[in-house]
Amino acid sequence: MNTKPAFTGTPLKPALASIPNACNYMGGVSRAKFYADILPLLETVHFGKRHFVVVESMDRLIAAKTTPNQDPMTILPAERPVKPIHNLTSCRS
Repeated sequence: MNTKPAFTGTPLKPALASIPNACNYMGGVSRAKFYADILPLLETVHFGKRHFVVVESMDRLIAAKTTPNQDPMTILPAERPVKPIHNLTSCRS
């Protein structure tokens, strides 16, 4: 009897992602946004005509762009001048 042993390790994470999968991985950005702004920051691999993105490079970019969480009670609203809706001094009664 030839039975395959049960897999006991952690599942493998893909090392490469196609462009459409990389767009989804990066938050569902459009291909245009991905090619223009994100792809130049990532490592890529070419196999024949296929273009793949190294998943680890996407993880590094996400980690570099991540900001630490802040306590919402300590965040102050931005200081900005308040413009009056109308001029009360010119109203006649």
